Amino acid sequence: MIVYLVKAINPRYDIGKLMKSVRKFTTSDSEAQKIGFENKKSIGIKRINLSI
Repeated sequence: MIVYLVKAINPRYDIGKLMKSVRKFTTSDSEAQKIGFENKKSIGIKRINLSI
């Protein structure tokens, strides 16, 4: 959801920077799950095809 919103606002934004920040403040699997990820390792960028 976050990636979709950021891309909608600024399609040229480097999503890698956003995911790096999320990984930094998420220190455990339970924190990652609170924001919608399966675990800490799953926080990353996958191929995202957004047609806006």
